[in-house]
Amino acid sequence: MAFQNPAVMTPSDDRASDPWNTSYLLDWLIGNTSMPLMEAGALGAREAAVLQLAREMVLEFAALYPTFMLFERYYCGDPPLAAEPVRLTRKYRELLVMGVSNWLGLVVDVVDERLQVSSIGSSTNATRDETAWKWWQRNKMDGISQRVHTTALKYGVAYVSVWPGETPELPKIMGESPLVCHVRFDDDDNAVAAIRIWKEACCPDIFVDLTMADYQFHLVADMTTVTPIVRENYYGPMGTFGGLDFTGATWKFRVDVDPVTANPIGVVPYARLRTMPDLLGGYRSEMEGLLPIADRINKTIFDRLLAQEFAAFPQRWVTGIDVPTDPDTNQPREPFNAAVDRIWTSSSPDTKMGQFATADLQPYLNAVTSDVQALATQSRTPPHYLVAGMGQFPSGESVRATEYGLTRKCQARQQSYGDGWQQVLHLCALVAGDQTLADDEELNVVWKDVEARSEGELVDALLKMGSLNVPPQALWQRWGASPSEIEQWTALMQQQAAALAQQRDAKVAILPSLDVAQQGVATRDLGNVGRDDLAVNPGGTSVDTNRVQV
Repeated sequence: MAFQNPAVMTPSDDRASDPWNTSYLLDWLIGNTSMPLMEAGALGAREAAVLQLAREMVLEFAALYPTFMLFERYYCGDPPLAAEPVRLTRKYRELLVMGVSNWLGLVVDVVDERLQVSSIGSSTNATRDETAWKWWQRNKMDGISQRVHTTALKYGVAYVSVWPGETPELPKIMGESPLVCHVRFDDDDNAVAAIRIWKEACCPDIFVDLTMADYQFHLVADMTTVTPIVRENYYGPMGTFGGLDFTGATWKFRVDVDPVTANPIGVVPYARLRTMPDLLGGYRSEMEGLLPIADRINKTIFDRLLAQEFAAFPQRWVTGIDVPTDPDTNQPREPFNAAVDRIWTSSSPDTKMGQFATADLQPYLNAVTSDVQALATQSRTPPHYLVAGMGQFPSGESVRATEYGLTRKCQARQQSYGDGWQQVLHLCALVAGDQTLADDEELNVVWKDVEARSEGELVDALLKMGSLNVPPQALWQRWGASPSEIEQWTALMQQQAAALAQQRDAKVAILPSLDVAQQGVATRDLGNVGRDDLAVNPGGTSVDTNRVQV
């Protein structure tokens, strides 16, 4: 039985087996595989347990889905709108939608843009392990890893799965969203069971792949047994869909593909990246606790738009005139067409006109600024990222002081996500059959520096570190050079050092032919040739200057 990638499925009109009974899986194994009878009997006896596990995990997924969708809507700028009045007008609805401001998306993106993987190190090569880096690059993980980080920041968790690739030595890495995936982990953070759930547009069914350590089961449920959940007060472009209720769903084995396939890996090939993990296995979204502040900001902006629409334009009054009537309805009508570009006039000497005071919008603006400051404080986002002109833009040392909280938060995310990426790399090594890397505890991603520094400050710090005999490769890596650049620079430095060593050797060779005075001059010149270059070159050729002393 071939192991099937869950991302590739073949559409069919008839997806489900007959209503579940305890003999279906066993009958299929006996009739369609060469599996020994005892082994087929043991696997067939697990049918009820497999369907029950799938049902439980789907219900767990469905319970988490509305919360994940809520975070998704806030991140995309489509939060629930303010409560509607009884007399809802079209203009009121327009102002409700117009008053939405996407602050939480910025809070997530500020952290996400600093989480970049620059290399993969191991115990044999701390700068870059060529085998692991090949896995990373062939799977286009430079871009996919950023999307995984965004997912983990939004929902609090993101999954990554590893499958056999086109060739045995090249595993396939897939980022998995918790909107389509759910995984159970043990106390050691190893996956014990995983489901991937999706729906295809060509048919009214929902599909589930249940992956366990020894087998992967392919299941289906009729969409008519699933009840959609409708959200209230959602009028954005993403609609009112809020999730699915799977309580009444009946899961069956698929018949368009093999209902069960062997798992040659021997483990559930899933890892997770958690945001703010706790000791109970929990996690938190980067937006956790900030939703009420975002709602306050949107409500204040809506109130300002309401005042701006109906009270900011001066309301005028007039007395001492005859109110005209409509000849068609015989009802009083407005004597003037009030507008910002209209002037009222009257020929009656008894007419008096005036206007009421306009609404002051400054309190609304101040309230928004206050809430944005609260958002910046609680999320540890520098205020100048959120509001232009909120204080003087920092520079130099003040940048590090202002962004200290953000820097520490990004470093904490690197630490927690690094554990997940290490597990992914170990799974890659397991799939590729590289037991050395699978057991390498130092195999992990190398992060780019998250601290904001000017180029001059960074170079000055690296020069001081170089004076302490820190290896050049370490300095280049801290500066931000890529692994390929470090290799190229190292090779160039070794070539230069070899050329200088040849020059020194050539001068040493002619010393015996010189007189005493000439030898003294040549020896002094020899001591200055390439001294500094050879001193910093770990692979250069050194010259024993003691043998040329006079």
